[in-house]
Amino acid sequence: MKKYILALLGASLLSGCATVPLATQEADQQAKQFVAPKDKAALYIYRNSFFGGAVKKTLVVDKKPIGETGAYVYFYKQLKPGEHQLATESVLTYNHYKVNMQAGKIYCFHQYLWPSLLWAGSSLSQVSLETCKKAISSLQLGKSFG
Repeated sequence: MKKYILALLGASLLSGCATVPLATQEADQQAKQFVAPKDKAALYIYRNSFFGGAVKKTLVVDKKPIGETGAYVYFYKQLKPGEHQLATESVLTYNHYKVNMQAGKIYCFHQYLWPSLLWAGSSLSQVSLETCKKAISSLQLGKSFG
């Protein structure tokens, strides 16, 4: 019986829907233009699956939290050229990624969740611009912290 209850609890945690603050519709439409400024790099990080919908995951860029993802949310950030550290909250810690970014270029990452024993973990995977545009077209821009 305990196993059955734990399985139901786990399934409900992984299939619910977490609400995260969203940016304005104007900001969303502007970000979906996919234009990188000439003097900065454009960063997109998106989460487009319902798996783990009840789980919020914090995104961090250069050791500063930029926002929390929920199901069907993306983030957009302009960064100075150079090396940047991206991180996504996982099970007990953060998974880190270093990316050397160039001005005028667009960098896209898919945040995906994977099941673990007690909670969903998350990782980032770099994707093509075409894949990113297609995925983000139906997502909503998350509201960045601060």
